[in-house]
Amino acid sequence: MTSIKEAYHSALNSLSQFYSVEESKAIANRLFDDGFNLTSKELLLNPQLSFNHEQLLSDYIKRLCVYEPVQHVLGFEWFGGLKIKVNPHVLIPRPETEELVNWIIELEVNTVNAIADLCTGSGCIALLLKKHFKETKLIAVDVSENALSVAQENAEINQLNVEFLKQDVLNNVFTHKVDIVVSNPPYIIAEEVALMHSNVLQYEPHLALFVDDKDALLFYKKIIEHFVGQACRIYFELNPLTAFELKTFCEMKGIACLLKQDMQGKWRFAMINLGENQTTSLNS
Repeated sequence: MTSIKEAYHSALNSLSQFYSVEESKAIANRLFDDGFNLTSKELLLNPQLSFNHEQLLSDYIKRLCVYEPVQHVLGFEWFGGLKIKVNPHVLIPRPETEELVNWIIELEVNTVNAIADLCTGSGCIALLLKKHFKETKLIAVDVSENALSVAQENAEINQLNVEFLKQDVLNNVFTHKVDIVVSNPPYIIAEEVALMHSNVLQYEPHLALFVDDKDALLFYKKIIEHFVGQACRIYFELNPLTAFELKTFCEMKGIACLLKQDMQGKWRFAMINLGENQTTSLNS
């Protein structure tokens, strides 16, 4: 009978042929913790315990060795303490997106009546905001029925009440009155495909990644222009390469644009204040 220590080291050896030492260890730890409920503490204290999941572990390793994301292998990702189901129909929640939500929570200290999450995908942003703003109405919008199905399932898993709408942000008019708009929209143009890693192209939804246009800021401009005239604030996750292009666009329209860096020092976030007519930047 295989022990958990033997199974762990076998997994680590297999993964190390395809990933760096650090990545292999992180993936193996995630597999044993979330896949088999065997924490690093358990591995340390009881290494000789029997491991009874050899076939499942073998299946996991085979998928990981063709660079399928560990989040897809396990079927979920953690996001601000929420368990978020993921599959090829939605983007995997990133730590940077959690930073965006935390920034909103930090700035929005007053009562918020309604928030719209446009291009919601897995629903992770809307759900984490709902977890914090318990009395606030959350409306999550996406054009993809498959993505909305995943988002609705995530709302049920985490027992959070969010309203979901199927709508094309580029072509439909959003009629709900909200205090805050948040969005992590598509911002990669087709010409950039050749520069992207093959595993992203193979496993992440193209609808959530790519702009069918020459303008990488298409979604951002459409969202801003739609809400001009309303006293609301718009929070975006950005492509750092076009952050200052967005700021310039806002300045030309006399709209307040606050940029913020992520923990890696990249210009990753923007807050568009449609209730002010001044522009500024913030270094995190």
